[in-house]
Amino acid sequence: MKIMQLRYFMEVCKWKSVTRAAKELYISQPSVTCAIHEIEKEFGVNLFHRQKKNMILTTEGEYLYQQGQEILDRLEELERTMKNFGGKNNNIKIGVPPMIGTFVFPSMFREFRECYPELNLEIQEYGTMQTRQQVQSDLLDAAIVILDETTEKDFYCVPVMETQLVLTVARNNPLSGMESVNMDRLREVPLVLMKEDSYQNVEIKKRFREAGILPDIILYSSQIYTIKQFVHYNNAAAFLFQDLVCNDPELVGIPCDPPIPIRIGLIWKRGKYTYNGTKNFIKFTREYDFHQQ
Repeated sequence: MKIMQLRYFMEVCKWKSVTRAAKELYISQPSVTCAIHEIEKEFGVNLFHRQKKNMILTTEGEYLYQQGQEILDRLEELERTMKNFGGKNNNIKIGVPPMIGTFVFPSMFREFRECYPELNLEIQEYGTMQTRQQVQSDLLDAAIVILDETTEKDFYCVPVMETQLVLTVARNNPLSGMESVNMDRLREVPLVLMKEDSYQNVEIKKRFREAGILPDIILYSSQIYTIKQFVHYNNAAAFLFQDLVCNDPELVGIPCDPPIPIRIGLIWKRGKYTYNGTKNFIKFTREYDFHQQ
């Protein structure tokens, strides 16, 4: 079995269609069909149950798919490592959760590109929880995330700044004059939360559970603009980083009681080969002045 045949097979698995796989691969449909038949002939197995519209994996096909994905992932890692040895690996995959990306990353990204114009940053946006998993699964080279007590077990960490989550309301909201707010005061306040893969979501729900309160959550969103618009129009309150609120004259950030401190840092996986480009990004992050935001 050749690597190219395996790639064709994996693409058919992805789309459950030879026609769609051929289109995505920019090759002819007979080429894909031939590759599948050659694998089946070589091993004497059927890889698919062929139905009218879909290709359904057999038991043998499912096994090849699982093993094939691991092989292709390792091959991609090998190719990147060899390119790195030859100075040709210029692509760095960085994860940044939405709330961090909004106020930390734009200027940092610009300055990094100015210092290392030969390197290409591929930015992927997920919540902190999913971002950590992506780094752990070798799908990201590094990430800027919220740190907690468990982070250092699996990752190397460089703390870069501290902030806190504050209850954010419109300036004309009745809560806006409060010096601090506890969960009990928010028992019937409409709230907007980030989606479930975010640290904010997990931490806020934990606080409400500990207080024995079922919060009135009217929207989940990963879009900071959407969340702030809901707050601007006094439709709801939200928990945002203090740094996101302080420069917006239409919003008021109220500290939580007890406070919800946030530590932000760069992480990369322990025990994994670190590419030269990633090393440069780590070095840049260590030296970058995050207080200039």
